[in-house]
Amino acid sequence: MTKPVLASARIGTIHTLLCYNDGVSIVINQIVNSLQTYLDMPPENFAFACGKYNGDLYNQVWIDDSLWHKDDTVAYALTNYSTDPPPRDLERRIKARVADAEKILAQFFDESGVDLIIAHNTSHPAKRRCRKLYQLPPN
Repeated sequence: MTKPVLASARIGTIHTLLCYNDGVSIVINQIVNSLQTYLDMPPENFAFACGKYNGDLYNQVWIDDSLWHKDDTVAYALTNYSTDPPPRDLERRIKARVADAEKILAQFFDESGVDLIIAHNTSHPAKRRCRKLYQLPPN
């Protein structure tokens, strides 16, 4: 993208947390600040999808627990993935959580109108599947 095209683009970010003191929240804030400073991008050009949001810094935020890296399903999967045999409901629970994440990400893509996505922690299974569903480029 050229500078004028990028300056008018809608930028979307996907991450488990937004506006916390973790490294990626800090990096997202730095990216937004840089794009606003050096390209004069207005705040309304940014949209965010996340699992948890701490604050009111941004206006266009899609929040859903299925994008959070410490939700009950992730904790259950991490606790039980290596048991032999795994719990009978493990696969069902994971698939249900992925379906939830797919729904919120589909809503995010459809409603935000983003032109460019900055995706963090893209090993999240729902994000990987949505990249495939929406024919987004790999990492």
